[in-house]
Amino acid sequence: MIVVPSMAWLAEIATSRSRIITQAALADALGLSTVHLNRTLQQLRSSGIISITREKVIIKNWDKVQDAGEFDPTYFVLLA
Repeated sequence: MIVVPSMAWLAEIATSRSRIITQAALADALGLSTVHLNRTLQQLRSSGIISITREKVIIKNWDKVQDAGEFDPTYFVLLA
């Protein structure tokens, strides 16, 4: 499971047209080792959830990414 410390940071990357970032920088931003990030990306790639080229990571199925990350949208709901 990948834990993202800042959803705003992820949204900025997701909505930008192009963002160059190394695996080391991405791993550091996510609080992961580069080895763990690489293994996770490879698992997502082999599962057909993402594709990776030299320049891009393409999310093929956002719902499967959310499932793989065990994302719960109710996490962001404020309790009154």
